[in-house]
Amino acid sequence: ADFQQARAEDTACSGYEVVEGEIVDVTDVVTVDTTGNKLDSFSRSSRKQSNAMPEKQMPTFAQIGGFFAAALQTVSRITGGSPEVRIKQLAAERAGAKASLLAVVVSTNLGRDCEPGFLSATLEKARVLETLNPTAKPAKSSLMRGRWSAVFTNSKQLLGMNKSFVLTRQSGPVYMAHDLDSLKSEWQYTWPDKIERARLAVGEDGTKLSMNFEQTKIFGLFSLPKPSKPKEYGELEITYLDLDMMLCRGANATLFVFVQTNTNYRIGNADSADGNRRLC
Repeated sequence: ADFQQARAEDTACSGYEVVEGEIVDVTDVVTVDTTGNKLDSFSRSSRKQSNAMPEKQMPTFAQIGGFFAAALQTVSRITGGSPEVRIKQLAAERAGAKASLLAVVVSTNLGRDCEPGFLSATLEKARVLETLNPTAKPAKSSLMRGRWSAVFTNSKQLLGMNKSFVLTRQSGPVYMAHDLDSLKSEWQYTWPDKIERARLAVGEDGTKLSMNFEQTKIFGLFSLPKPSKPKEYGELEITYLDLDMMLCRGANATLFVFVQTNTNYRIGNADSADGNRRLC
């Protein structure tokens, strides 16, 4: 049901896609005042810029989403705020907020190259998106299924940046999967090739996950002892979840931003695309 609801909300904005051109900061577009005068000013500004654009350079997904959300706010006032308009407005706001967040983190190499200014902007945009969370009790939602790829975190522990030996630091993508049926959690690192398995517990409020790490393997061959120190991602609060994006908060004020990469992925499932990476 959660999956279908999320897909229905995505369909409300399905006419908007990422088009050719670089991702840009669209804060001004997303936060544009929706009063009549300013909305007209925004429209005129957009037209003036479009005259100077090369023919193939089109507005980004976030620009379209932000403008659509502002337009729907005006329509909502005129129509008395009908539920249908409000649903489309919220979907457009989420689309714009998601694109705005991704535009900031796309050049940070998962957070490894994140300067203080970028971190502040990322945290602020994450807070905006969290206020638009469409999923009640996300930690218990079926949308959690599949494999998620980290696109940003300020957790030096997850990125291995707290390790003194350079070769042991994580330098590639990081993947995460939670199986709510078997209560298992899995974290995959591409370099060094490492898989961590944990026993998963879901909080009663439906927003928190707790992981007890039981097994770690390097290159699928060598087992490591259980960690003696708690991990920053061992206790997570899911603050945003939809069909293709998830935000989590961990220990020490850490933020984790994930995007969905494989909804069919299951931990320990030999039939999945990465079955050769499973622990025995």
